[in-house]
Amino acid sequence: MVAGESNTARNGLLCQYQFEDGSSQFIFLHIGDKSGAVDIDRSLSFCTENYVQVISSCKGFLLLASIGELELKYHVFNPMSRQVFTLPQPAITRRIIRFRVSELQTPPLFSNGAIHWEISGYLLVYQVEDDLCDLIELPNFLEDWSWQSTMTYKRCLSEFQGRVHYTYTDFDGVHSWILLNEQDHDYYSLYNIYDRKKFRWALADSVNHQDLNFKHQEIYSHRGQWHMEPYDASPLSFSEDSETMYLQLPGFLVSYNTRTKVLEEFCTYIFPGVNFNCCMFLPFTYGRQIQAETESESLEVGAVRLPIKDKLDTLAF
Repeated sequence: MVAGESNTARNGLLCQYQFEDGSSQFIFLHIGDKSGAVDIDRSLSFCTENYVQVISSCKGFLLLASIGELELKYHVFNPMSRQVFTLPQPAITRRIIRFRVSELQTPPLFSNGAIHWEISGYLLVYQVEDDLCDLIELPNFLEDWSWQSTMTYKRCLSEFQGRVHYTYTDFDGVHSWILLNEQDHDYYSLYNIYDRKKFRWALADSVNHQDLNFKHQEIYSHRGQWHMEPYDASPLSFSEDSETMYLQLPGFLVSYNTRTKVLEEFCTYIFPGVNFNCCMFLPFTYGRQIQAETESESLEVGAVRLPIKDKLDTLAF
């Protein structure tokens, strides 16, 4: 979930700005829906000197991986309380089982008690409590999935208000789909006769690259680019309430309002020569009471520059 606000949670993005020496800055960005304001939450942001990689986030917790003493460790981290729980190492046995699996191209998503994976043209949904799996054909499914890498560039799974979104870019544009739930099926079945097993997705919104390029050349030109290539855009999330797509482009992040057709730059990150390794973003939701709508209006307006120069707490994992 990204860039939405409720009475019990704040939503935004987590940026891991990782350097070649293994150190990282973890920057939390709060994005206001109505004001479009962006603020760095310095109370949650931190840095690490050892190699730490963010794997995923869920309900205010982060799953991190670190390398220490020649072994890989996994940690569940609460950035609000700074509490860390290191997962126990698996028991070592002599039995070795090898099998081939498809490499995951999209980070998994935990939503509504289920883990969601994108695997070879399908969405694999594992209901944890019931120990059940469901295999759902993706909206951009191809019979010959080996062609998928040439037809679809980048994609992501995200959650907004308990609904799973699948957003991807292809040669034509950026497309966001919603996975239908039981309430959706009950509603549609009142007016239509259809197969629930085949009709699993609804198109939330779609924008073509021509609109992103020709109508907003000023954003690209001031960064030394004349236009955006289709393979440049990495979708981060889609907000139903604000009808906004969030995209990562080389060196900056933009929000695109699909109703007003306004594209805005809200975050930039620099490439400091050979010392730079990567800059990744993922949606993040954490419980924090929003006291009033005016609070978001006081946030800093304009693009946030990363990495930040302020001194951050240094944590070790």
